[in-house]
Amino acid sequence: MRHLVVSVSLAAAGIAQSGAQPYWLIQSPSVSPSPRHAHSMAFDSTRRVVVLFGGWVNQYLADTWEWNGTAWAQRSPAASPSARGYYSMIHDSVRQRTVLFGGWNGSYLGDTWEWDGTTWAQRAPAASPVPRSHHAMTYDSARQRTVLFGGGNGASLGDTWEWDGNTWT
Repeated sequence: MRHLVVSVSLAAAGIAQSGAQPYWLIQSPSVSPSPRHAHSMAFDSTRRVVVLFGGWVNQYLADTWEWNGTAWAQRSPAASPSARGYYSMIHDSVRQRTVLFGGWNGSYLGDTWEWDGTTWAQRAPAASPVPRSHHAMTYDSARQRTVLFGGGNGASLGDTWEWDGNTWT
């Protein structure tokens, strides 16, 4: 049986004043992604779902799943990134897109994809980071930019890139 472990903050529920400690809630949804590693997840604050893509379980995967806090739903978009692991993914709350970059599937990948909740769209910016895996990304809401740092492609990388929805700089 597969389980999803969810951290629950009692402070958010107003229970912190009682001295109670946070706890873990184990949920066992009837449908869920296969166990995996090398995947990434991002919280889509617009649609209030967690987006999961790809990863590794005996092979690289190219599946898209969403968790709404109660149940998993597998999505079947017409277009999708290739199977991969070790990529990064974040949600751009201003443009309402989940951004995925790079990864590894036997080769280093340097492609940019965006998920709008219905379909994946590959972006083709004029400038882009070199292909890489194991990098980190976050969203800078004050500046409305996705920020990518580091990773590797046979050598350790220490570069910083920003995505504005049109190009990487």
